[in-house]
Amino acid sequence: MKTIADILKEYYLKTLKGADLRGVNIRGANLEGADLRGSDLGLADLRGANLEGADLRKANLWGANLQGADLRGVNIRGADLGASNMRYTNLKEVDLRGVHLEGAILRKANLRRANLDGVNLKKVDLRWAILDEVVNANFDGAILDTKLIKYMRKLIESRKPKSSYKNPLEGNILSKKR
Repeated sequence: MKTIADILKEYYLKTLKGADLRGVNIRGANLEGADLRGSDLGLADLRGANLEGADLRKANLWGANLQGADLRGVNIRGADLGASNMRYTNLKEVDLRGVHLEGAILRKANLRRANLDGVNLKKVDLRWAILDEVVNANFDGAILDTKLIKYMRKLIESRKPKSSYKNPLEGNILSKKR
């Protein structure tokens, strides 16, 4: 049986769809499962907020402070997170396709197994971020720490074909430079 608190929470969370919450301070709020589709949370303070499983599709979070927030399981497609502070944010296994991140700070954020397919990481600060098993990432223009760059270069070198490897296209018309 639902308590009155549960009923009020469900009602309150449903009313946030499309809400104008620009610049509000909801630091540490429990917004787990909240429907925030199309909401304007630009410049909002969401530090340490629990947004696990929330629906943030097409939400404006430009310049928002999400430091230390939990965003596991969020639906964030089409959202604007440009210039936002997401230091220490948990984005583990989040599908970030279609998300605008340019200029965002994701230092020490957990992006383990996140889908970054087609995401523009230009000017995104990913220093010391957890990037294990990220999917389809293109780090062109991203700000990365030197240890990660060295690790990535080493990984790329280790995956290059050995000298005994024969290119199946060698001598083929398609392999010749024009």
